[in-house]
Amino acid sequence: LYMYDAMTGQLLHQYDTRGYVASEGFDVPVTTVAFSADGSEIISGLADGRLVVWSASSGEQANVREFVGHSSSINAIELSPDGRSLLTASDDRAIILWDYATGRLIRRLTGHRGAVNDVRFSPDGLQVLSGGDDTRVILWDIETANEIQRFSEQDTPITSVSLIDNGLIAVSGAVDGSLVKREIDTGSGLQEFVQTNRYVPVLSCDERQQFGLSCDVVDASG
Repeated sequence: LYMYDAMTGQLLHQYDTRGYVASEGFDVPVTTVAFSADGSEIISGLADGRLVVWSASSGEQANVREFVGHSSSINAIELSPDGRSLLTASDDRAIILWDYATGRLIRRLTGHRGAVNDVRFSPDGLQVLSGGDDTRVILWDIETANEIQRFSEQDTPITSVSLIDNGLIAVSGAVDGSLVKREIDTGSGLQEFVQTNRYVPVLSCDERQQFGLSCDVVDASG
């Protein structure tokens, strides 16, 4: 693992990852890296599902703590906007939310049917967008680990995702080179329906979910 000066290309540090050996006896490759929020640490994801945190200045392993939860290669690392939480996406089909300071597993998001290749927080840190080999792009509620919306316009594995325009637009790239932008449903579809039809319809549970509403039934009689 190497760190370079982005302006000059000068090698600044070399991080010795050779101590991380798989049960078969070979060195475990580093698959992805990310900086901590303040830039003082580097988080590296390994091919066996482990996460290792390094001091960016010294090149030594920093604040030794274990992130135990994945069983296969880490494909993406994402820090929350406040820097307190960490997301990881893995070949084991799971996304995990971690407490960055302690390495504690907070919750697991499951719903992909193949490797999860990328994951991103929304700007407010309340939602998560993921994409994977199953060609699905999923928007999650990070507090409940429930799916909010699922997109399936692309036909090949999703390699990258992003939330832009204050989290209102979801973007995904796929193996076939396609790039898709779509609006996140914030209830505007229901508003348009009401304006067109001039009444508030009684919606089924599936229809309520389509418009981003809860399926909970409220008794209007009090």
